[in-house]
Amino acid sequence: MVVEVFSDDSGQGRFFELRIEATSDTITLKQAWSAATVNAIATDPQGNSSGFAFNRAAGGGPNRVMLPLIAR
Repeated sequence: MVVEVFSDDSGQGRFFELRIEATSDTITLKQAWSAATVNAIATDPQGNSSGFAFNRAAGGGPNRVMLPLIAR
């Protein structure tokens, strides 16, 4: 699964932050973000992708972001 992470001050994903190949169902990222909130989108090997995950504060401790992915 490919996970792309974006940040923005208004939750729209203005700044592309990173792209990672996820090999498990949990990813831990520690980095400085370009804006106040972080969003993510996941795409599986068949090309099914999630919507943007909920906006999460970029700082201040661990944040869990769930990425619902529905295969057709």
